[in-house]
Amino acid sequence: MYATTLTIRELAALGFPVLDLSMQGTDNRDRDAAPLGIVAHTPSVTFARKVRDAFIAEHGRAPTPAELDVAAARRFDRSAYIPNYLIGTTALIAQLDLDHQRAQHSGMLAADCPAGDVYKAGTWREWASPSDGSGWQRHGRDGRIVYDYWDAAFPGARSPYDVFVWGRYPNNCIGIDLLPDPDTGAYTPDQRRAFVALTRALAPLHGFPIRFDRVTTHTYTSPVERGTVRLRGGTIIGKHWDPDLKVWPHAEVVREAAA
Repeated sequence: MYATTLTIRELAALGFPVLDLSMQGTDNRDRDAAPLGIVAHTPSVTFARKVRDAFIAEHGRAPTPAELDVAAARRFDRSAYIPNYLIGTTALIAQLDLDHQRAQHSGMLAADCPAGDVYKAGTWREWASPSDGSGWQRHGRDGRIVYDYWDAAFPGARSPYDVFVWGRYPNNCIGIDLLPDPDTGAYTPDQRRAFVALTRALAPLHGFPIRFDRVTTHTYTSPVERGTVRLRGGTIIGKHWDPDLKVWPHAEVVREAAA
Protein backbone atom coordinates (compact mmCIF):
# COMPACT_ATOMS: atom_id res chain seq x y z
CA MET A 1 0.00 0.00 0.00
CA TYR A 2 1.20 3.48 -0.88
CA ALA A 3 0.88 5.77 2.13
CA THR A 4 2.55 9.09 1.28
CA THR A 5 0.34 12.19 1.46
CA LEU A 6 0.45 15.92 2.07
CA THR A 7 -0.70 16.63 5.59
CA ILE A 8 -3.06 19.46 6.40
CA ARG A 9 -0.18 21.20 8.20
CA GLU A 10 1.96 21.01 5.06
CA LEU A 11 -0.94 22.36 3.03
CA ALA A 12 -1.35 25.30 5.41
CA ALA A 13 2.36 26.03 5.04
CA LEU A 14 1.72 26.84 1.36
CA GLY A 15 0.15 30.08 2.56
CA PHE A 16 -3.48 29.55 1.60
CA PRO A 17 -6.56 28.85 3.74
CA VAL A 18 -7.21 25.14 4.14
CA LEU A 19 -10.09 22.88 5.09
CA ASP A 20 -9.57 19.28 6.18
CA LEU A 21 -12.40 17.00 5.02
CA SER A 22 -10.21 13.98 4.40
CA MET A 23 -11.62 11.91 7.26
CA GLN A 24 -15.26 12.16 6.17
CA GLY A 25 -17.32 12.06 3.01
CA THR A 26 -16.86 9.39 0.34
CA ASP A 27 -14.57 6.45 1.11
CA ASN A 28 -12.06 5.45 -1.57
CA ARG A 29 -9.61 2.60 -1.66
CA ASP A 30 -5.90 3.13 -1.05
CA ARG A 31 -3.45 3.35 -3.91
CA ASP A 32 -1.12 0.49 -4.73
CA ALA A 33 1.54 2.88 -6.05
CA ALA A 34 2.39 6.57 -6.15
CA PRO A 35 0.04 8.84 -8.12
CA LEU A 36 1.34 9.45 -11.64
CA GLY A 37 0.29 13.07 -12.06
CA ILE A 38 -2.53 15.56 -11.63
CA VAL A 39 -5.85 15.85 -13.44
CA ALA A 40 -7.58 19.23 -13.18
CA HIS A 41 -11.37 19.48 -13.23
CA THR A 42 -14.22 21.82 -12.49
CA PRO A 43 -17.38 20.81 -10.59
CA SER A 44 -19.14 23.20 -13.05
CA VAL A 45 -20.82 26.58 -12.85
CA THR A 46 -24.14 24.80 -12.31
CA PHE A 47 -22.75 23.19 -9.16
CA ALA A 48 -21.45 26.54 -7.88
CA ARG A 49 -24.87 28.12 -8.45
CA LYS A 50 -26.67 25.31 -6.66
CA VAL A 51 -24.39 25.77 -3.66
CA ARG A 52 -25.02 29.50 -3.64
CA ASP A 53 -28.78 29.09 -4.00
CA ALA A 54 -28.90 26.50 -1.21
CA PHE A 55 -26.99 28.87 1.07
CA ILE A 56 -29.43 31.70 0.28
CA ALA A 57 -32.40 29.44 1.00
CA GLU A 58 -30.93 28.44 4.36
CA HIS A 59 -29.54 31.78 5.52
CA GLY A 60 -31.69 34.35 3.72
CA ARG A 61 -28.67 36.07 2.19
CA ALA A 62 -25.97 35.45 -0.36
CA PRO A 63 -22.77 33.81 0.87
CA THR A 64 -19.48 35.63 1.03
CA PRO A 65 -16.84 34.12 -1.28
CA ALA A 66 -15.25 32.37 1.72
CA GLU A 67 -18.61 30.97 2.83
CA LEU A 68 -19.33 29.80 -0.71
CA ASP A 69 -16.01 27.94 -0.83
CA VAL A 70 -16.64 26.12 2.45
CA ALA A 71 -20.22 25.25 1.53
CA ALA A 72 -19.09 23.97 -1.87
CA ALA A 73 -16.34 21.83 -0.36
CA ARG A 74 -18.68 20.26 2.19
CA ARG A 75 -21.33 19.55 -0.44
CA PHE A 76 -18.83 18.21 -2.96
CA ASP A 77 -17.29 15.94 -0.33
CA ARG A 78 -20.57 14.03 -0.14
CA SER A 79 -20.55 13.21 -3.86
CA ALA A 80 -19.59 9.81 -5.21
CA TYR A 81 -17.12 11.18 -7.75
CA ILE A 82 -14.84 13.65 -6.04
CA PRO A 83 -11.23 14.78 -6.42
CA ASN A 84 -8.56 14.79 -3.76
CA TYR A 85 -8.64 18.59 -3.57
CA LEU A 86 -11.03 21.45 -4.29
CA ILE A 87 -9.62 24.95 -4.72
CA GLY A 88 -12.26 27.57 -3.99
CA THR A 89 -12.62 31.07 -5.41
CA THR A 90 -10.76 32.54 -2.41
CA ALA A 91 -7.95 29.98 -2.91
CA LEU A 92 -9.23 27.84 -0.06
CA ILE A 93 -7.61 24.42 -0.52
CA ALA A 94 -10.00 21.77 0.74
CA GLN A 95 -8.53 18.31 1.10
CA LEU A 96 -11.39 15.93 0.35
CA ASP A 97 -9.30 12.77 0.13
CA LEU A 98 -5.71 12.05 1.09
CA ASP A 99 -3.19 11.68 -1.72
CA HIS A 100 -2.83 7.94 -1.16
CA GLN A 101 -6.57 7.45 -1.72
CA ARG A 102 -7.63 6.76 -5.30
CA ALA A 103 -10.39 9.36 -5.49
CA GLN A 104 -13.01 8.64 -8.17
CA HIS A 105 -12.61 11.89 -10.06
CA SER A 106 -12.34 10.48 -13.59
CA GLY A 107 -13.35 6.84 -13.73
CA MET A 108 -12.11 4.55 -16.49
CA LEU A 109 -11.90 6.04 -19.98
CA ALA A 110 -15.00 5.39 -22.09
CA ALA A 111 -15.95 2.54 -19.76
CA ASP A 112 -19.62 2.56 -20.74
CA CYS A 113 -19.23 3.29 -24.48
CA PRO A 114 -21.20 0.69 -26.49
CA ALA A 115 -18.28 0.37 -28.90
CA GLY A 116 -15.91 -0.70 -26.13
CA ASP A 117 -12.48 0.86 -25.71
CA VAL A 118 -12.68 3.38 -28.55
CA TYR A 119 -9.32 4.88 -27.60
CA LYS A 120 -7.54 1.55 -28.01
CA ALA A 121 -9.43 0.82 -31.23
CA GLY A 122 -8.54 4.22 -32.67
CA THR A 123 -12.21 5.02 -33.37
CA TRP A 124 -12.72 7.57 -30.57
CA ARG A 125 -13.00 10.58 -32.89
CA GLU A 126 -16.21 9.05 -34.29
CA TRP A 127 -17.90 9.12 -30.88
CA ALA A 128 -19.23 11.64 -28.41
CA SER A 129 -20.90 11.61 -25.02
CA PRO A 130 -22.23 15.18 -24.87
CA SER A 131 -22.45 17.23 -21.71
CA ASP A 132 -26.23 17.46 -22.05
CA GLY A 133 -26.53 13.86 -20.86
CA SER A 134 -27.94 12.57 -24.15
CA GLY A 135 -25.64 9.56 -24.05
CA TRP A 136 -23.13 7.91 -26.36
CA GLN A 137 -23.56 8.41 -30.07
CA ARG A 138 -21.70 8.43 -33.34
CA HIS A 139 -21.78 12.12 -34.20
CA GLY A 140 -21.40 11.70 -37.97
CA ARG A 141 -18.96 14.57 -38.42
CA ASP A 142 -15.29 14.76 -39.34
CA GLY A 143 -13.60 13.67 -36.11
CA ARG A 144 -10.54 15.75 -36.89
CA ILE A 145 -12.77 18.82 -36.75
CA VAL A 146 -14.74 17.80 -33.66
CA TYR A 147 -11.53 17.09 -31.74
CA ASP A 148 -9.21 19.58 -33.41
CA TYR A 149 -8.35 21.19 -30.06
CA TRP A 150 -7.01 17.83 -28.79
CA ASP A 151 -4.92 17.22 -31.90
CA ALA A 152 -3.52 20.74 -31.63
CA ALA A 153 -2.44 20.05 -28.06
CA PHE A 154 -0.86 16.66 -28.88
CA PRO A 155 0.22 16.72 -32.54
CA GLY A 156 0.92 13.29 -33.97
CA ALA A 157 -0.67 11.40 -31.08
CA ARG A 158 -3.31 8.85 -32.04
CA SER A 159 -5.14 8.84 -28.72
CA PRO A 160 -4.70 9.63 -25.01
CA TYR A 161 -2.91 6.26 -24.73
CA ASP A 162 -0.02 7.76 -26.72
CA VAL A 163 0.23 10.72 -24.34
CA PHE A 164 -0.58 9.68 -20.78
CA VAL A 165 1.23 6.97 -18.85
CA TRP A 166 -1.87 5.94 -16.86
CA GLY A 167 -3.74 4.48 -19.86
CA ARG A 168 -7.45 4.00 -19.10
CA TYR A 169 -7.13 4.99 -15.46
CA PRO A 170 -6.69 8.75 -14.84
CA ASN A 171 -7.76 8.01 -11.25
CA ASN A 172 -4.15 6.90 -10.86
CA CYS A 173 -3.53 10.64 -10.68
CA ILE A 174 -4.45 13.15 -8.01
CA GLY A 175 -7.64 15.05 -8.85
CA ILE A 176 -7.81 18.81 -8.26
CA ASP A 177 -11.08 20.63 -8.90
CA LEU A 178 -11.39 24.39 -9.39
CA LEU A 179 -14.61 26.01 -8.21
CA PRO A 180 -15.78 28.64 -10.75
CA ASP A 181 -17.46 31.90 -9.89
CA PRO A 182 -21.20 31.10 -9.91
CA ASP A 183 -22.01 34.22 -11.93
CA THR A 184 -19.16 34.48 -14.44
CA GLY A 185 -17.68 30.99 -14.54
CA ALA A 186 -14.24 32.56 -14.14
CA TYR A 187 -11.34 31.60 -11.90
CA THR A 188 -9.43 34.03 -9.72
CA PRO A 189 -5.70 34.82 -9.77
CA ASP A 190 -5.54 33.48 -6.21
CA GLN A 191 -6.92 30.14 -7.39
CA ARG A 192 -4.23 29.98 -10.02
CA ARG A 193 -1.54 30.71 -7.44
CA ALA A 194 -2.97 28.02 -5.17
CA PHE A 195 -3.02 25.47 -8.02
CA VAL A 196 0.60 26.28 -8.88
CA ALA A 197 1.70 26.01 -5.25
CA LEU A 198 -0.18 22.75 -4.73
CA THR A 199 1.28 21.27 -7.92
CA ARG A 200 4.78 22.24 -6.84
CA ALA A 201 4.21 20.52 -3.51
CA LEU A 202 2.65 17.33 -4.89
CA ALA A 203 5.03 16.61 -7.77
CA PRO A 204 8.27 16.14 -5.80
CA LEU A 205 6.47 14.39 -2.96
CA HIS A 206 5.11 11.71 -5.29
CA GLY A 207 7.90 11.73 -7.85
CA PHE A 208 6.21 12.87 -11.06
CA PRO A 209 7.45 15.70 -13.31
CA ILE A 210 5.56 18.95 -13.82
CA ARG A 211 4.86 18.58 -17.54
CA PHE A 212 1.83 18.98 -19.74
CA ASP A 213 1.46 15.19 -20.06
CA ARG A 214 1.56 14.68 -16.28
CA VAL A 215 -0.35 17.75 -15.08
CA THR A 216 -3.34 17.70 -17.41
CA THR A 217 -7.12 18.17 -17.50
CA HIS A 218 -10.12 15.87 -17.58
CA THR A 219 -10.94 16.94 -21.13
CA TYR A 220 -7.44 16.21 -22.41
CA THR A 221 -7.24 12.83 -20.71
CA SER A 222 -10.71 11.79 -21.95
CA PRO A 223 -11.83 14.06 -24.82
CA VAL A 224 -14.73 11.86 -25.94
CA GLU A 225 -16.37 12.11 -22.53
CA ARG A 226 -15.30 15.54 -21.37
CA GLY A 227 -14.94 17.55 -24.55
CA THR A 228 -18.18 17.36 -26.52
CA VAL A 229 -21.25 19.55 -26.42
CA ARG A 230 -24.47 19.97 -28.37
CA LEU A 231 -25.57 23.06 -30.23
CA ARG A 232 -28.90 23.91 -31.83
CA GLY A 233 -30.05 21.27 -34.24
CA GLY A 234 -28.22 18.55 -32.36
CA THR A 235 -24.81 19.30 -33.85
CA ILE A 236 -21.89 17.89 -31.90
CA ILE A 237 -18.85 20.12 -31.51
CA GLY A 238 -15.58 19.67 -29.68
CA LYS A 239 -14.79 21.95 -26.78
CA HIS A 240 -12.38 21.83 -23.89
CA TRP A 241 -14.77 22.51 -21.03
CA ASP A 242 -13.42 20.61 -18.01
CA PRO A 243 -12.15 23.16 -17.11
CA ASP A 244 -13.03 25.84 -19.68
CA LEU A 245 -9.77 26.91 -21.35
CA LYS A 246 -11.23 30.34 -22.10
CA VAL A 247 -10.90 31.13 -18.40
CA TRP A 248 -8.31 28.54 -17.33
CA PRO A 249 -5.19 28.64 -19.59
CA HIS A 250 -3.92 25.25 -18.49
CA ALA A 251 -0.77 25.05 -20.58
CA GLU A 252 0.31 28.46 -19.29
CA VAL A 253 -0.42 27.42 -15.70
CA VAL A 254 1.67 24.25 -16.07
CA ARG A 255 4.60 26.25 -17.46
CA GLU A 256 4.33 28.59 -14.49
CA ALA A 257 4.31 25.68 -12.05
CA ALA A 258 7.35 24.11 -13.75
CA ALA A 259 9.38 27.33 -13.76
